[in-house]
Amino acid sequence: MGAVRADGRGLFPAYLFEVKPRAARRQAWDLYTRLAETPAAQAVHPLGFDGYPLGR
Repeated sequence: MGAVRADGRGLFPAYLFEVKPRAARRQAWDLYTRLAETPAAQAVHPLGFDGYPLGR
């Protein structure tokens, strides 16, 4: 599940999926394999981050 920070940004984990080959699917909905999960605290910019300056 996620949460909303004080600055209004959502805190949700990020996932990396791989599409399964047709032979590995067991049901019609069985399309992806989850390879990795990045925790919510690492998936968003830190609180107070204003962005990168233009022209870099």
